[in-house]
Amino acid sequence: MGGGTWTNAVAPFVLLAFAILGEGAPHRWTQAPATPYSMPYAYPQEVGVSNDITGRLQPLLDKLTAERKVPGSVVMMARHGKIILEQWSGYDNPHYIFRLFSQSKPITAAATLICVDDELFSLEDPIVKFIPEFRTLRVIVNATQGAAIETTPLRREITIRHLLTHTGGFVYGDGGDTVVDEMYRAAKVLDLWGQDMDGQEREGGREGGREGGRVGRGRGTEGGAEGRRGRREVTLK
Repeated sequence: MGGGTWTNAVAPFVLLAFAILGEGAPHRWTQAPATPYSMPYAYPQEVGVSNDITGRLQPLLDKLTAERKVPGSVVMMARHGKIILEQWSGYDNPHYIFRLFSQSKPITAAATLICVDDELFSLEDPIVKFIPEFRTLRVIVNATQGAAIETTPLRREITIRHLLTHTGGFVYGDGGDTVVDEMYRAAKVLDLWGQDMDGQEREGGREGGREGGRVGRGRGTEGGAEGRRGRREVTLK
């Protein structure tokens, strides 16, 4: 089965996470753990997926681990609300906690759009509706490293859409070379984001808006789900 056939046959939500921290000896497991999930298990053929996937994927994971191209990997695949594949390599079990890094972005984006479809909030809703700390947010005029800090009010409110499209004007705060990054690093407390820190670019602008935007969007998604219907689990369909 080729790569294209794999994609066309499966067409479910697939989460593939390669951990990049730590080292582990290569291992191979063929049976999922007993730890329960909110979704039931099913054989691939029960939901129209070829069993070849299981046979082809595990050797690939083991090969990548043995060659030390990745310290470890975890793969889960689901279709029609049922888990049809769960494989891992380099770890004793698939429940080790490791950073997803930017793979968390599409997960958060998908959860956000599910909330929009459920009419929990709109893409045009201002983020201050869910993160009131941003109500006093201002924009730095010149974010060049070493420049004098001069701020100006927002021209318009930052919305959920801005965060989804990387145009909210936020920066990472931990690896950039702007005066805003310097302020974030000096603060050393993520809870200060949106309270005492200023944004780098004009809202709706092109630059910035990656890590900070994802943090804001995640909090906005959580706040929107809580505000309308109480805390609820958002399931990726």
